[in-house]
Amino acid sequence: MTETVQRQFPTFEKFGQELPKVHTIEDNVDSVKIRWSDGNTRVFEKAMLSHFSSPTPESDLLNPVHELWDKDSFPKAEPADYKMLLSEHSREAERQKIFRSLLKHGFSYISGTPTEHAATIEACRALTVTQPNCFGDDWSFTADLAKPDTAYTNIGIGLHTDATYYNEPMGIQVFHVLNHQGEGGETMLGDGYKAIELLQKQSPESVEYLSNYQLMHEYIDHSTPGSHVRSIGTILTKNPITKEIFRLRFNNHDRCPIPVADMEEFYFHYTKLGKIIQSGEINFRRRLPPGTVLLVDNYRVMHGRTSFTGKRQVSGLYLTRDDWVSGARKHDLVDHFFL
Repeated sequence: MTETVQRQFPTFEKFGQELPKVHTIEDNVDSVKIRWSDGNTRVFEKAMLSHFSSPTPESDLLNPVHELWDKDSFPKAEPADYKMLLSEHSREAERQKIFRSLLKHGFSYISGTPTEHAATIEACRALTVTQPNCFGDDWSFTADLAKPDTAYTNIGIGLHTDATYYNEPMGIQVFHVLNHQGEGGETMLGDGYKAIELLQKQSPESVEYLSNYQLMHEYIDHSTPGSHVRSIGTILTKNPITKEIFRLRFNNHDRCPIPVADMEEFYFHYTKLGKIIQSGEINFRRRLPPGTVLLVDNYRVMHGRTSFTGKRQVSGLYLTRDDWVSGARKHDLVDHFFL
């Protein structure tokens, strides 16, 4: 049905029955007119037939162009503008700008944002769907250990991806430093795709192993009501059609214990990836200025933070993967197989 773009054909009733055969075909410039053996005649627009035909990896662009980077080639992403993102007249152009940067670099910015938690939320809701989780719908926090997580301290945090303990990790991590009166607190970013590329050159067998080994991660909050979230999945996840790695799940602090029988082989391959990530080669650092919202593709780009002094107030939330990719797809920025 064209109104809903959903199947209406009674598949299970018709399967196994003899269906009408094509009697005649009239090929026109923009359409095809088919007369069936039972006398029915239908006109199909060629654009519609092309859209709904089943593409193959060989006939379709597999992925948008990712520009991999390290600390020496960190890209200058064009920021979106807060006021223009909120305006109905310019919103789609700003959304497209953000989606392009996320696809190309793995991160994006929104500049000119008021240094208020509510403004962070407002900007993100203008972009896509927010993703509630065990930390709440959104948060504004400082180093007060309000949650049993290192983010709520002032110690340094190495590069990692967030929510590895969710079976479907959060799509985008949002950071907005509202104010910081003190030293340190630089935001660290590392391109996970670049780390995987380096690992592939150094140890392709490690890429294969980490794409298949099922590892558990978990998060435990003993407060009331608290939470105990656990996932099972691979550190590197491949697109089942294109076989390209599209998701990195990396947080050494949230790993569950592994069986003794697996330890030697697991740590052999896991350490190779960890050393690349910790080497500093892919680690870019900058101090985020208040008013700049940073959006990070949590499937690709790792983040971290240097230790700091003084009070540092950070606003943030998560955005869903499927919904921001949906926005990119609506703007024709990703292909049929992109996950």
